Amino acid sequence: MEKSPKPILILNIKIDSTRSSDLTIFENDEPEEVAEAFCNTHNLPIESKKLLIKLIEDNIDLYIQEELSNTIANLSTITSHAKTLSNTINYNQISNQKKNYGEFLYAKGLMMKQKVEHMVEIEKQNLLELEMKNSTFKPKINPYTSRAQTPGGGFSRKTNQKILDEKSLCTFKPKINKYRGKSNDKKQEDDKCVELFYSAPKIRQKLEMKNDKIFKEIYTFQPNIEKKNTKISPVKKQGSEYLSKVKVQDLRKIFMMLGPNSKGFITKNTVMKARISEKVYKQVGRIVEEIKQLDESLNFEEFCKAVELLEKENVDKSTGCLSNIGEITFGNGT
Repeated sequence: MEKSPKPILILNIKIDSTRSSDLTIFENDEPEEVAEAFCNTHNLPIESKKLLIKLIEDNIDLYIQEELSNTIANLSTITSHAKTLSNTINYNQISNQKKNYGEFLYAKGLMMKQKVEHMVEIEKQNLLELEMKNSTFKPKINPYTSRAQTPGGGFSRKTNQKILDEKSLCTFKPKINKYRGKSNDKKQEDDKCVELFYSAPKIRQKLEMKNDKIFKEIYTFQPNIEKKNTKISPVKKQGSEYLSKVKVQDLRKIFMMLGPNSKGFITKNTVMKARISEKVYKQVGRIVEEIKQLDESLNFEEFCKAVELLEKENVDKSTGCLSNIGEITFGNGT
């Protein structure tokens, strides 16, 4: 007669806010099958099945860890108890079961414990053999090698052999100067100061050449001073551009005196509040009065155009006045 499976876990699963159900897990149950049966019973989706499988596996792992810790604790207790009592037992009295039945049971327990330890060792050995079978790495061992060679040994031997080969092929023979010692003695007898005196012009010339070279590398501009130019150089465009930049800066200062608003416009209100000098008023007074009368607003670009038109009108008026004066004088002369 087969034994009924033993329940190892009972999990209380909360299905929703109003329902909950107990899930009993027996020995040798598969988490996937248990989770699938529970989901089918309560009409739960597939996502719930995955979460339920993970929950069952985690709880089974905790159960196994607790069982292992309890088993190890029991074995350690039995072992310590056996060591303390092994010195006091008289094994000659164990054969007489009628005299002391407790000693017989104790001896039987020791035998069972040894049997369990032996079975554990056998199981460990079987697992080790199984792992060794699954491993594919097999080192190739040379039985004829007496000792392991260092990696640098072969390299040093090859290097030494290469040096010997190069020496054997070398055909160079230096030519020795027999009179070298005498010339050195003669040079040492000369006065060092005299030698420096004669070499000073050459050293000075080298330094000047070096300085000229450095100067030419730093200062690349070379003015043409051979031919004198008596003509007046024409006005370049760069000068007019510089003047225009200066003029724009002056106009920007005047524009800022007139107090532009946050949008960059000068209006009737800003012009009336502004305080400008007489010189500035002579230059842009007409524009200021037109802004007050017509209640207009100008940005900086429009302000520059207005000043340019005003200056052009002033220039035209001045040239017209000069031409009229010339005609009058010419008529009086006739």
